[in-house]
Amino acid sequence: MDKTRSAGWIGGTVVLVVAILIATYFLMYQPRAQAATATLAQAAETRTSNEILANQVAQLAEDFQHLAEYQTDLDQIAVQIPPTARLADLTQMIREVAAANALTILGLSPGLPMLVTLPTPVVVATPTPTPTEQPAAGDSAIGQAEQTADAAANAGDQHNQTDAAAAQPTAPVEPAQIEGFVTIPVMIKVLGPYPNILVFLDTLQLREGRLFLASDIDATRQQVAEASQGRPATADGDLEMTINGYVYVLLDNGVTPVDEGGDAEEPAAPVMPGSDRNPFVPLVPTG
Repeated sequence: MDKTRSAGWIGGTVVLVVAILIATYFLMYQPRAQAATATLAQAAETRTSNEILANQVAQLAEDFQHLAEYQTDLDQIAVQIPPTARLADLTQMIREVAAANALTILGLSPGLPMLVTLPTPVVVATPTPTPTEQPAAGDSAIGQAEQTADAAANAGDQHNQTDAAAAQPTAPVEPAQIEGFVTIPVMIKVLGPYPNILVFLDTLQLREGRLFLASDIDATRQQVAEASQGRPATADGDLEMTINGYVYVLLDNGVTPVDEGGDAEEPAAPVMPGSDRNPFVPLVPTG
């Protein structure tokens, strides 16, 4: 009887100990273990972030050493592609280059500014291979040989087409658009000797200073003529050339460039019609 009671107490004690161990695991150990795991993961992430920040700080320190060089490059770019239209300076520059080459400017007119949009590459469609016909069982040996040779040639072509298709990109990469990058079309019409016009055109595009891109030209040969109606005298072989080109502006704030030549006039205030008649009195028909 005593052994039975002792066994019952022992069994109850074992169950109680196991229950305490289970409760300790789920209530104390597991939450602490999860918190420790999360802390270790956060510490590893923090170390990785600190390494990235350290590399960025080192790169910034390296860039800071070349800050004067970068500023010089930015100043040169600002001369070639200014942050404003500066149409008065552009006109003066073109007139000076024309005068240096003994040319007469017959026309000079800038157009409306336009945002520069970089084109997206076009996807090239890959050819679809055509299935080859297998030789029939009843064909002759010569016909089967010819069909087999044709099938081998078609298979080689399909393999080459597959390799070419694999070499091509599956999807075009859209270029990154430059915010505030604006182009202004410019039309220039000059008159003078052919060699002078060539030097004038080269100087516009190759001189140090503001960039000018000539898109197309149209030249007309002149005959011997005296000066008249504001046109100078011309010799045989002189040219009247129309040059269409572009200058560029890189805006700082993304607004449309305007000419700095003068202040814009304020619009006049609207004039209201005046009358002594009360507009709320109903009209009385007169018969």
